[in-house]
Amino acid sequence: MKIRAPLSVSKYVVEKGSIAVDGTSLTVNETRGDVIALTLIPFTLEKTVLIHKRVGDRVNLEADILGKYVEKMLDRSSSGKVTLSFLREHGFVDGEE
Repeated sequence: MKIRAPLSVSKYVVEKGSIAVDGTSLTVNETRGDVIALTLIPFTLEKTVLIHKRVGDRVNLEADILGKYVEKMLDRSSSGKVTLSFLREHGFVDGEE
């Protein structure tokens, strides 16, 4: 399945990351610009609404929240750079190097 996503979503999507399509969390196989490629296994198709989707249908997309957290932290960083001390301050490093 290939989905064309708006920049507001596609900027957070990375290969091997995840994206929710109409509430179904899927692994991203490939990204090319604003196109996201996904592989659906038969079980997923049978158990979700995705089996009813046709070319051109609109879907609800929700990007993985991790990218949004990173963006928010970068915005809060005064220098715009992520440093070891910045990561420690925000709980990402336990103090050991």
